Amino acid sequence: ESSLVAAYVRVLSREPRPGEKRALLEAYRRQLKIYSQDVEAAKQLLSVGASPFDQSLEPAEMAALSAVCLGILNLDEALTRE
Repeated sequence: ESSLVAAYVRVLSREPRPGEKRALLEAYRRQLKIYSQDVEAAKQLLSVGASPFDQSLEPAEMAALSAVCLGILNLDEALTRE
């Protein structure tokens, strides 16, 4: 939970509202369920990028967190400058 809130604050420069926080947690739980059932898919997602994946971390958890962070980065509020 704290990682999701920290990512949200870093991208949007504000704390998530209660409903937004619930949505973040629910999205994380859904993604965690998906990646827990398919660890190879989690490892495949984590193999993309310039930095190698830290093998000491749980792949399903990191993949779920990555998926939710991608969602945060794609929010209109993150993309629109006012």
